[in-house]
Amino acid sequence: MSDEKEPKTLLMDGFDKAFVGGLRKFGQSIPIAVYDFDRVMDILMERDKLEEDEAAEHIEFNMIGGWHGEGTPCMLVRCTLREFMEECGVDAGESRDFGDEDPLAFPDEEGMTKDEQRLYRQAINDFCLNFIRYVKETEPTLYNRAKDYAKDYSGNSLIEFVDVEEEDEDKDGKR
Repeated sequence: MSDEKEPKTLLMDGFDKAFVGGLRKFGQSIPIAVYDFDRVMDILMERDKLEEDEAAEHIEFNMIGGWHGEGTPCMLVRCTLREFMEECGVDAGESRDFGDEDPLAFPDEEGMTKDEQRLYRQAINDFCLNFIRYVKETEPTLYNRAKDYAKDYSGNSLIEFVDVEEEDEDKDGKR
């Protein structure tokens, strides 16, 4: 019998709503629980009444900075690839050519008629708007963060930011 304990996956008590999945990695014998940084922030601010800077400090020092063995949970910080590379000090030109890559490109529409392409894109647009409305109703805090994040893309001539709240108010005649 060995004196060493078998590693086990650890979960963070009280943060189930911030859980986003598990991480599997070569050389890691067990899955790692992954929590969304922003959701953890929200929980600490709402539940524990911490200010934003206090919540961020708590996460950095007590959660990210705490090592409890191989099964220690980790945090997902949502960002674009460019933001991640900048944070890591990686020059995007050295390791990756972004070129004219469109992260929101549609699948190959070759062979579709113009009407089929229009219907396909309209279906995607309708789905996105309905999903946005769903998030707005079920997770207002997440909706507001997502709305701010989406505004960053409105500088692109191919992407238009539409505020669903304003659009809904127009339809309801509340403006």
